[in-house]
Amino acid sequence: MTISIPTNEPLELRAGDTWKWKREDLAADYPAPTWTLTYRLKQAGAAATGDKTITAAADGSYFSVSVAKATTAAYSAGAWTWQAYVSDGTSRYTIDGGTLTVLPDFGPAGASDQRTHARKVLDALEAVIEGRATVDQQE
Repeated sequence: MTISIPTNEPLELRAGDTWKWKREDLAADYPAPTWTLTYRLKQAGAAATGDKTITAAADGSYFSVSVAKATTAAYSAGAWTWQAYVSDGTSRYTIDGGTLTVLPDFGPAGASDQRTHARKVLDALEAVIEGRATVDQQE
């Protein structure tokens, strides 16, 4: 089975997967390798320390993005905003932006808690009310 590589930024990506897309539409105005395409991702509500940077590789005069599964495994599930910019070392131009959803990595069985924050709080409250709360839940 051949994986089709999108020619724009996907709306959904899964943590723990290899991410790939390309941008061929920039070649006329910002050809690689004269220009560098960089993405800056910020998770909604997260501290700036959680920001991620992705630098596209030159593929002829086009740009190719590939992010390894080991790297994406560190991305938290949820809503992210992104901004794409090109730079030639002297000038920098923001050329695109948007939002995407990082889906959780189901990985090995039991590897992560897929409940939402609201569900976790509700479960903790119910455990306290029912007298079966852990020490962490009681606090």
